[in-house]
Amino acid sequence: MNRNYLFLFLFSVLMTFSGLASLPPVDRDESRFVQATKQMVETSDYVDIRFQDASRYKKPIGIYWLQSAAVALSGEGAAAPIWVYRLVSMLGIALAVVGIAWTGTKLFGANAGLAAGLMMAAIFATAFEGRDAKTDAMLLACCVAAQGALAQIYLASRRNEPVAAHLPWIFWAAQGLGILIKGPVAPLLSVLTVAALFAFERDWRWLLKLKLVRGVALVLFIVLPWVALITWKSGGAFLSDAVGKDMMAKVASGEESHGLPPGFYMLTYSLFMWPFGLIAVGAGLQALNRLRDDPRLRFCLAWYIPFWLVFELIPTKLPHYVLPAYPGMALLIGWLLTLPPQEANAPLRRWQDWLWWSTAFGLAVVSLGLAAVCVGAPIYLTGAFSWWSIPAAAAALAAGYFAFSRQLQVPLSRIGTIAVCAGITYGLLFG
Repeated sequence: MNRNYLFLFLFSVLMTFSGLASLPPVDRDESRFVQATKQMVETSDYVDIRFQDASRYKKPIGIYWLQSAAVALSGEGAAAPIWVYRLVSMLGIALAVVGIAWTGTKLFGANAGLAAGLMMAAIFATAFEGRDAKTDAMLLACCVAAQGALAQIYLASRRNEPVAAHLPWIFWAAQGLGILIKGPVAPLLSVLTVAALFAFERDWRWLLKLKLVRGVALVLFIVLPWVALITWKSGGAFLSDAVGKDMMAKVASGEESHGLPPGFYMLTYSLFMWPFGLIAVGAGLQALNRLRDDPRLRFCLAWYIPFWLVFELIPTKLPHYVLPAYPGMALLIGWLLTLPPQEANAPLRRWQDWLWWSTAFGLAVVSLGLAAVCVGAPIYLTGAFSWWSIPAAAAALAAGYFAFSRQLQVPLSRIGTIAVCAGITYGLLFG
């Protein structure tokens, strides 16, 4: 079992290694995060956050501290190249992959955990965010740790079993670190999960096992020292900018040219869950049909659906905002492996069949589109054809081919093949 975790960690690192040093900054936010960290290292001021001559108070300090640590360990100081800053994101994805494998193993068994880890390591969303020096990869690691501990506490209570003493501490420590990385996102995910479970079961007593008072004290111990310092140093400007101007503005209206209507995440699902979007939908629909029978399935669906719905309703939308919900679907892929084939491949209802075929169409479009990008991007960017485009496009088409299966239960060996094909595509495309 420990070997599985080590394998998945190394596999995830390998999946995100290519292009880490050669890619230029991929968007304006990455440039701003890196520049702010660079200035932090140059000034040795690890409380305030500055971007050139202005304050940068849109996100808390956590990611800047982690990037500063990577710079310090590199020995190159403020002159460190951008790949050093990106190491934090690569590590965040690898930790999330191991975390979801740990959760899947505890809930459904070792093979289920391995399948969930392979999926999280190989989807387009994690391949992209693992190469982007921003908050989202490390936030994902915190969310997976918190939700994984919460899932095990919930399941133990449903089975009338004792809760392992370390689980509440993992939950609360991950919440505190998540707040330092990206504010309220990690707590919001857990609150929505718990609210959905309560709405279904009308039982809150299992929450007593979270050790609420001591847990909140731990969160405050992690978060309050820096919040107090930055509030004093900024004269209250941090809370005003981070909460009032950034978070609340995004909830109220589309900010930074990213205002989009509901349905955006449904339309982009096939890309950011590629190549496992179809397999995940099949597993999710089978889980939905067994919702009343298994508390583990209720937890996984409560992890994904409420968070996705809330962010569909928020006007400001970026594809990575729903990334913390994807591990809930990864767990369901692993769960489906544990069923006898006849149960796992039970016929879907009519509307579910329609949704499955719609997702299959999305898989085909994205697979063909990525193959075209593998060929066309080098020509567009350099004016010359690259022979590496051929194996990259072939790997993208192979990943799409293997990911299309009329049997909803996909064997672990095939999941591994899909992940490897996706990894070859990313390695050649990003590299």
